[in-house]
Amino acid sequence: MFDLKGSTVNREEKNKVGPTTILKDVNFNNDEKQIYLQESEIENVNEIVSKDANFLNSLKIMDYSLFLIKLECEDFENSLFPNEYIKINLDLNLGVMKV
Repeated sequence: MFDLKGSTVNREEKNKVGPTTILKDVNFNNDEKQIYLQESEIENVNEIVSKDANFLNSLKIMDYSLFLIKLECEDFENSLFPNEYIKINLDLNLGVMKV
């Protein structure tokens, strides 16, 4: 699980205890750096994040987190459905999702 804010300042969980530990941006940058989404999900995720950001902006609130849960899939690259998913690299230093 990751609590992502698009910043690396004070955003590392140094005590990686177990699967219920909530990790942060630096942990994601060091360990993961990418997620897989179906093409149809990419537009939905971008739309939701944009709407959330606009709503928070209208309230003059600038704090935003994206809570990401990683599901393990053994040998995903060779699974039955890898072509339905697109690998997305997340550059959290810029707070941007690059497809």
